[in-house]
Amino acid sequence: MDFTYSEIKSGLVKFLTKTEKYKAINSKVTDGLVFLINKNHEYGMVVISEFDFDLKTNSEAMTVIKKAKINDRHKVKMLKIIINNETPEVTKFADEVKVVTNQRILKENLLEFFPSINLIEFTKAKKEVAAEPTVEDEKANQETLNKFVAALKTNKVTTSWVILFLFVVTPIVLSLITIFTATSAEAAELNEHSKVITLIFGGTTYSLTILGGQWWRIFTYGLAPHSANIVMIMLFIFFIGSTIFLTTKITETRMGSYRMIAAFVPAYILTGFLASTTLPATITGGMLPVLSIICGMLLMNTSGDRTITAKFSKLKSVWPLVLIIIFSFVMGNAQDFLVNGVAIALGSAFSGLIKPRDKYNWTHGVMVAIIAAVLITGLVFLLIDNYIPAADIRVALTLKYYANHNIFGGVDGNNAIFKRIGWRVFLVYDDKNVLQIKRLPF
Repeated sequence: MDFTYSEIKSGLVKFLTKTEKYKAINSKVTDGLVFLINKNHEYGMVVISEFDFDLKTNSEAMTVIKKAKINDRHKVKMLKIIINNETPEVTKFADEVKVVTNQRILKENLLEFFPSINLIEFTKAKKEVAAEPTVEDEKANQETLNKFVAALKTNKVTTSWVILFLFVVTPIVLSLITIFTATSAEAAELNEHSKVITLIFGGTTYSLTILGGQWWRIFTYGLAPHSANIVMIMLFIFFIGSTIFLTTKITETRMGSYRMIAAFVPAYILTGFLASTTLPATITGGMLPVLSIICGMLLMNTSGDRTITAKFSKLKSVWPLVLIIIFSFVMGNAQDFLVNGVAIALGSAFSGLIKPRDKYNWTHGVMVAIIAAVLITGLVFLLIDNYIPAADIRVALTLKYYANHNIFGGVDGNNAIFKRIGWRVFLVYDDKNVLQIKRLPF
């Protein structure tokens, strides 16, 4: 008879508590994860899980292991039992043994550690009406939530702080520098065309990134300011900046720094690649795509999780979604909303691929399909004959700004960029030595 992971886990926990005298502690963070401790056993802590993870970097595991210590100097040996359909193996380290097993060979794999393992029994779970939560359960849930919220308030130098500095503080500083250093003519142009400042500081668009050869914009678009208007800057700080930081902290606390980086970086690059190759009239940059990616990562990480911290995280993801919708249309257009929608989808897809699971299933295929669809769409637009869009005044003003500040080779260098794009536009000084944008005659 085949048993589910939950049924195998229940039989193993019952055996370890009744026969081997372990004390079971269910994880308050991850469904299906169980810690068992016995100070008198060679293996002071046993961990039962569907997936492998590093015990020494898991804060909950490190808290539990202290309860298995006889004294402060006692070094607890750990036995990690991973029950899934992956290739069985037994790996021994100095103070830890990892056993990857399944229902068929579980007794054989564990006989070395528990000689009476043949006494274990598995039973099919009966379908019962869910019991009302007890007062103890509610207290435990509240304690878990309090610890989770407390972790969000810590001021450690983490990935969240790096993201805050790069994608919130940097755009704001660049906006303020531009406001206080721009000439009156430049200030007028920046106020009339708000997206120019986005392009100046690394925003991406088809004309400059693809035709103009400035590929680095695929990596810098998130650092770009969204506006040179002081009122809009304050709105973005208050609404988008604070929301990015809170959402990032929640996501990092749930996923861990390494998993978060592994999902965020490719989603960020692929979002910039798609926006650069497929939307010639759209300028992408600023905080909104970054918030969209992180929001997508959080939504996927909490999907299917019924723990109290997951419910809290899902509730906190509603506000970012509302802001993304409102600011996409108020500050941009339908194409900006499309870019942010793709960013949410990519954040979800990459987060889902690195989300620990016992085996691959159809949902992984959907995630791979989303990523492949975005990548192939961008490559198709990139590899077909270059389409030259109509001259965009925002791009022209960006190159004029660069020329005025002797960036990318001054006037000659930026005229070369116009030529690479394919526009009959150039920069030239007039009689008053003021740089002007002119059109070449046909």
